[in-house]
Formats: sequence, structure tokens, C-alpha cells
Amino acid sequence: MQIGDEGGPKFQEFLANIAEKNGEMYFKGEKIKATRAMRKAVDGVRQRFLDTLIQNIEDRFPDISLFSAFRIFDPWCLPRNNTECARFGRDELQTILDHLCPAGREPIVDTDTCSAEWSPFKELVHENYSKNSFQELVKIMATQHAGFLPETTKLLAAISVIPMSTVPCGRGFSIQNRIKTKGRTRIKAEHLDVLMRICIEGPPIVQFDFYRALEKFRVEKHRRIFQGPCKERCPCRQR
Repeated sequence: MQIGDEGGPKFQEFLANIAEKNGEMYFKGEKIKATRAMRKAVDGVRQRFLDTLIQNIEDRFPDISLFSAFRIFDPWCLPRNNTECARFGRDELQTILDHLCPAGREPIVDTDTCSAEWSPFKELVHENYSKNSFQELVKIMATQHAGFLPETTKLLAAISVIPMSTVPCGRGFSIQNRIKTKGRTRIKAEHLDVLMRICIEGPPIVQFDFYRALEKFRVEKHRRIFQGPCKERCPCRQR
């Protein structure tokens, strides 16, 4: 069933609550004005809205061949049949290598070696890791099979850090704006980078030792804030 033809569950519920009695239209028992022309106009608006919505979704999430090719490294997508497994992923692997190792630029992997490792890689995954996730497979290859399949391991590492959407970028800007406020406009780029990394990848704030950080800040150099009356009130001296 297509939503554009039949409508979604809420629309179906709405239609179910409309009844006609003696030529009059009622919605949940309340009389309403709903001529045939009005109902036709609503259907037209609804259809145009759905068409625009679907088009926006398709534009926002296009079927990019590169992203589709990444599925060959998902253990769950590997065919269980040996014959199908042998043919699986050749074209997709070439698509990935063409994108990551374009002519005229230094390749991140040796394409010939990577192609030669493709069959042993599939056999390895088929026999040992067919139930693992992609993220687990990346870690397993890096820690256990990097010597056996070095180029494939590097290729997996490169693919694992490619963002599939603009969400991480937007999240990064939000974190940057929380850190670099109007009162901290002089913060240097390298300091901002460190603070953002801590915010994104660091431990929970409840695990942070503020007294240790304050003590290190105090002893790094002579600071006026720790002199005079403030000296005795310093929290790091009261522990």
C-alpha cells in the first residue's frame, strides 16, 4: 500500500470518523460542511504535500553508489552460499577503490594487493565472523589479522571513519558554539580542538577530578588569583 494512494494510519482514522447521514456529513457525531469539491481540493493538497515530502527525502538521502558499495564489508550481507560468495562484491570493491585511490593522488591502499586480498578476506569472514557487526569486524581485523590482510585492514579503517551524514558536522558546530562563547573569543584553534575532543570523546564529567586540574593550573606559573586573601581560600589547599 502506498501512503500517497491510501493515506497513513492517522488519515485512515480520520476517514473512519466521517459519516454521511441524510446527505449531511458528520465527524465524530458533529455536523461539518464537506462538499465534494472541498474533499477533492483536500485530496489534491494532500497529494502535492506528499509528493514534495518524498522528493525532499530522496534529495536529502540519495542512493549514492559509493555508500551502497560499503555494504560488502558488512558480515551480514555476505552470501552464505559458497558460489555466490565467490562472486560477491567485486564491482563494489572497485567502486570503493576508484573513489579512495583516484588517479593522480597518493593512494591510501595498494589497489592491486587489496583486490588480491578480497577472496581471502571473504573466506575469513565467512568462516569466523559472519555474525559480527561491521564495527566489530574493523576492530578484529586491526588487532588480529593486520599482518595477514594489511591492505584490507587499512581500507576498513578508512571506511569506518567516513561520515554517512552531516549529523556529526552539525554536532561539532553545536559543541564549538558552547565552548567558544562571546567571552572566550580569543581562545586559540589548538585549544578549541582539544576542548572539543574532550567534550565529544572524553569521560563523563562526574569522573573528572576538578581539584587535580585546579592544582595543576595553580602550580604551572605565578598567578595573582592565588595570592593575597584568595590564597587561603583556594579549594586545592582545603583538601
